[in-house]
Amino acid sequence: WMQTSVTGAGTFSFLWKVDCEWDDSGDATWDHVVVATNGIEAARMDGTSGWEPVSFTFTDAGTHTIRWTFVKDDYNEEVFSDRAWVSGVTWTPNGIVPSDPIPPVALDAEPLAVTNAIEAAGFADVGVMAAIGGSAEKYAAFKTWADSVKSAGSGSAAAGEAAVVANTNAAAAFLLGAERLFENLPTIEIVEVAVGEKGTQGTEVTQGTGTQGQGTGTEGITLTVSVIVKDGEVTVNCAAEKVKEMFEATSDLNDWDGGAKLLPTVTIDDTSSPSSMRFKVTLGDGTVPKAFLRVKVK
Repeated sequence: WMQTSVTGAGTFSFLWKVDCEWDDSGDATWDHVVVATNGIEAARMDGTSGWEPVSFTFTDAGTHTIRWTFVKDDYNEEVFSDRAWVSGVTWTPNGIVPSDPIPPVALDAEPLAVTNAIEAAGFADVGVMAAIGGSAEKYAAFKTWADSVKSAGSGSAAAGEAAVVANTNAAAAFLLGAERLFENLPTIEIVEVAVGEKGTQGTEVTQGTGTQGQGTGTEGITLTVSVIVKDGEVTVNCAAEKVKEMFEATSDLNDWDGGAKLLPTVTIDDTSSPSSMRFKVTLGDGTVPKAFLRVKVK
């Protein structure tokens, strides 16, 4: 166990996660982690989780003790690490603005400083590291975005940095310029394809891989493509400038795993409806007999 104390009225917040045996009865009485305030259990968790936010509000002027305890039964399953983690502990006395759960870094900071800041925040989404790529400038853009992005679901209020830290799809939402956090790993669906005017012989839409086009025109293969971004079954507004970076192309379907060989030229054609974005895509320069287009699957 470990514990700390605070004094007075205010809000106590933290992130926690656990990796242990899951009690299938739903009671979490086997292996579990529990947090108690002033000796009274306030929350418990078991199984394998990502980072989840917890907060308590105290209204009296006394001293409040918060204790975290990991409980282990006699049965040992080696597939679990049998431990719990706590991060981002914040005490906010009444009337005081809480500190940022996403620590700032200088714009000229070295990549290691960015990495350390990400680890200090305790992001539930490991993809945040790759999305920022060690860049202080991109980290600053991520922090600015996190201050304004809305909550997952239908809420219209800003989610707040603590919710971004705890979200397992924060990197995907940032890369797509989403107006809100995703509850599920997002999908990008091609909903309409129109053949261009530059010698295209035909197109075929295939489930899961996007659009395939074949042509012999000397100016490349041109398509008009409309896409939507979905969180489960719900369409989410995203930034067209971000979404257009998700297109990739190849001259051979067998080359997908090795990386796309063609760099498609993608321009935004229409964003009058932010939920359905339309792009003009030119594949190749006329030197390849065929080309295949898709929205990135990773």
